[in-house]
Formats: sequence, structure tokens, C-alpha cells
Amino acid sequence: MFSTIQKTMENAEDSAAVVNGNEILQQEQPVYAILQSELDRIVSQRDHAVTRLEQIIATVAVFQNDVALLETRRDMLKDCYQKYDQQQSALEQVMPEEVESRTQVEVKYLSGLSMFEKLIKDKSSEGNAPISRDSVRLPTVDLPIFGGSGENWLEWIDKYNSLIHRRNSLSIIQKFEYLKLSLRGAALGLIDSLPTTESNYAIAYDLLIQRYNNPKLLIQKHTRELFELNPVGVESAAALRNLFDSARKNLRCLQILEQPVDSWDAILIHLMSNKLDSTTRREWESSASGTKPPCYEQLEKFVINRCQVLDAMPPKARQTFEPPPAKRPRPELRALTVTRRNETHGCCVCGRDHPVASCHRFNAKSVEEKLKVIKRFALCFNCLKANHTAELCRNRGCLKCNRRHHTLIHRDKLARATSANHDRKGQTENKSE
Repeated sequence: MFSTIQKTMENAEDSAAVVNGNEILQQEQPVYAILQSELDRIVSQRDHAVTRLEQIIATVAVFQNDVALLETRRDMLKDCYQKYDQQQSALEQVMPEEVESRTQVEVKYLSGLSMFEKLIKDKSSEGNAPISRDSVRLPTVDLPIFGGSGENWLEWIDKYNSLIHRRNSLSIIQKFEYLKLSLRGAALGLIDSLPTTESNYAIAYDLLIQRYNNPKLLIQKHTRELFELNPVGVESAAALRNLFDSARKNLRCLQILEQPVDSWDAILIHLMSNKLDSTTRREWESSASGTKPPCYEQLEKFVINRCQVLDAMPPKARQTFEPPPAKRPRPELRALTVTRRNETHGCCVCGRDHPVASCHRFNAKSVEEKLKVIKRFALCFNCLKANHTAELCRNRGCLKCNRRHHTLIHRDKLARATSANHDRKGQTENKSE
């Protein structure tokens, strides 16, 4: 960047060598304009690095309990100062009077760096120090996270106000940093463009309140979720607890929104009892028998006791008796039943009680007539019985040629050839006509 300025100044010296004095004045003005724009860019980048450096130092207390975050912020501080030093050095070569401003920034940088180094050293020594028998180190409390979903708004804002917003021991900058760290997604995008300053914290907090703290929509949402809870299909302690925990969460949110939840006993009992499984519902109706209407608290206590009973029972004993489903007959059994009924029905040619192969009227027919009868009544070509085909038949084949057809419909080669020639001749005559 300084080479650009130097090159610009060299071009200015070359242009000043023009003989005509008027031309010298004309060449000096564009050189000054180029030099001024480059200086403005350097000053802007330097000031931005100084501002970022001050912001990192101001938030050192926010991360004082986490060594990893302290080390990350310390490295960010070093990078900011390196950028500042590059811009400041280039500026000082052109404007020597800017040397005086470096001292103030260096003091801030060294002070902030020493703070980070001291906190990192102290936290590292605490982690390596043995814990005494009489002292217990409690785990740090994680920040509540809010991503813009309306169903989690009340829970998040209540925790954030208790842990961060109402704590007087935290500075405004620290609260603003915690606010950004606890937001995700659309909620973070709402305030992410605001610089981390004391004056902008109140603006960011009010933006979140205006966007998400809508009592009308929140009441509608939690009421709808209460009515749309999934019912319990099979008796289970886990399913019952999940059902009433979800109901309790929505009721607590409605209570925060100043809804008269305490007077909804009849509605809640009707709603929640219809979501119980059949066995638990029957037990509840038995325990709540009488003329005095029960309250919703009684239903909750009943479900709690019911879950304890289910937890105490072995897994096999929890299974309620269910009648086995009716067995459907197998396809082969149905076919066998039909076959026997058809066999006892009688001969399909004369109607008498004997097999088709023993029928005198069937035997008196020609082979072609027998084939027509077999096809008409869908009989097996191998045994002349119904409800199966020759491929599935277990009887032996023809006694004359051992093929898969009955001996009564056997035709010799000469008869088959004559029949085939007759069929071809008939087809030719039909075409000529």
C-alpha cells in the first residue's frame, strides 16, 4: 500500500519537470487527489482496527470463566493489533505527525493483553489445583438458547432475565455479549447488525420483546398445543409421563400469560382423560366414582401413582391380555375343501355319484368331445378332476405314452396328424372363400 503512495509521489515529481509553469500547476491537482484517497483508505482501516481492538478488550470479563474462549479472544486481539500496526506504519511514513497516536493504542493493547494472559494463567492454575474434601466445585450454568420459535420464548426470556438481564454485577457490554451468545437463527439475525455498545443493548432487547412477546399469539399457540397432544395408545409409564409433562409445560406458559388455568378443572379432566389408554381410563373412572366432581390435581396424582405401579411391575406382567386374532384358513386348505365338495357332488356329465373317468356317457364320446367337456368344466387333463391343473397333478400320466394326459383322451400319431391336416385344410378353405 505504501508503494502505491510512493509511486504516486514519483509520478508527481516527473510531471513537475514540465517547462511551462502553467502546466506544472495543472499537474499538481490530480496528484493530490489520488494521494488523499489513498490516505483516507488507510486511516479508515486503521480506525476500524482500533475500534475492534477496544471492543475485544471491553468484553474480557464475559469470558473470564472459560480458558478456551479467553485464549481465542487473546489471539483475536493480537491479530487486530497487527492489522493496526501495518496501517499505522504506512501512515507514519507519509505523515510523521501520526506517530504520537501510536502510544495511546499501544498502551490499550498491552493492558488488554496482560488482562487476558493473567486470566488464562489463573484459570489454568485453578483447573490443575486439587479440590479439597470440604469444597465442591459446582458446574457452570449454561446460557438458555432461543432460536426464534414461539413455543420456547417464555421459557427463554424468563431464564435470561433471571441469569443476565436483572443482574447488577454485569456491565451493559457484558449483557449484550451474553444476549448475542444465547440467540440463534432468526432471533440472532434480528439484532446481529447492531454494534456491541452500551446504547445498543436496550435497542436490541426491545426489538426481541416487540417481535416475540405477543400475548395473543402465544395464548393461541399454547392452547392449540394443549388440545393437540398425542393420546396414549398402549399402557406405558413413559407415555403417560410424557403426556402430562407436555400438558404441564403449556399450562405453565398460559398461567404466565395470566390465563385462568386454575378454573379449568372440568375442561382439563375431560381433555386429558380422553387421551389416556383404555386400561388407565377405566381405572381412573373407578377411582373418581361418586357425585362430587374431581379436580385436575386429582387426575395428575392418579397418573403419578399409576406410573409408579407400572414401573414396579415386571415387563411381562404389564402386557394386558388380548385375544389372539382369528386364524384365516390357508389357501391350500380352502382349495382342498372345495375339491372334496366338488368330488362328492357327482359327475359333471351325467350328474351321478361317480368320477368322470367312470362315466359311460363320457367314455362313449370321441376324443374331441371329451376335450370339450374337460375344457368346459375346467377339469385336469391328467386325472379328469377339478380345482387343479395337469402341472400340479400327482397322478401318473397316460398308460400308453406316459405323457401328462389321461389315457381316455390319448390319440395316436396317425390320428393326431390327420386331425392337424384336417384343421389346416379347413383354415385354407375358409381363407379362399
